[in-house]
Amino acid sequence: MEEALAMISDEDHEVSQIFMEPPESNVLTDKDSGDEDGGLLDNLSARQLRAGGEVVVKNSAEQPEEQTKEPEQDVGHTKTKSDTKKSKKVSVETEWIEGDLISPLVFFLNSSYETYKEESPYDIFCKIFDNDVYEHLIQETQKYAASKNHPEVRVTKQDLEIFVAILILSGYNTMPSKRNYWDSQGDLRNEYVYTSMRRDKFLTISRYLHCADNSFPSDNDKMWKLKPLMIMLQNRFLELYHP
Repeated sequence: MEEALAMISDEDHEVSQIFMEPPESNVLTDKDSGDEDGGLLDNLSARQLRAGGEVVVKNSAEQPEEQTKEPEQDVGHTKTKSDTKKSKKVSVETEWIEGDLISPLVFFLNSSYETYKEESPYDIFCKIFDNDVYEHLIQETQKYAASKNHPEVRVTKQDLEIFVAILILSGYNTMPSKRNYWDSQGDLRNEYVYTSMRRDKFLTISRYLHCADNSFPSDNDKMWKLKPLMIMLQNRFLELYHP
């Protein structure tokens, strides 16, 4: 309590609140030795002075002065003319003339279709999707089905021909779902698809159709699953093209 009184007497501290603990229990009275009116700090008893207390002082700490730091001078480098030299822009004048544009070089010669003049679109398509392409798809599809514990899946060339035909048909005769081509009500059903292949057969081929062996993936080629089919088609395009 004496330290608290010293802080109160100090003019450097502005006291906000004071908390005093009661004196020890063996003290008969907490009455000071002075009169009740007024009262002085010097009249407190010894036990009251030894009691605990707390003084709350307002925060009157002065703000530290801001120090202005002078910019450091770089004594190790001296500006030269090359540092302040600005690059000059060179303007090129364009001369416009009236006339037609010169056509670029022609890389593709005029094609001759006399070889396929008498053939139908289906015949030309069969030259591209030939037996080798279908055999490759059949082999990879059944290999993938066996890896998924479905060795009973069997696909023939005729099945793939009908499957590809349905895919081409669905490109211009679109439905909300492929199942609608086999719709039982008849309002969405396509009779050509309905009579050519069963729905479950089509869905099975769609599930297991593969163009490459999954046992040999390629991390460098994102098209590795289609690459064998793409190479086969490219070779046929080159063979069938006659300039």
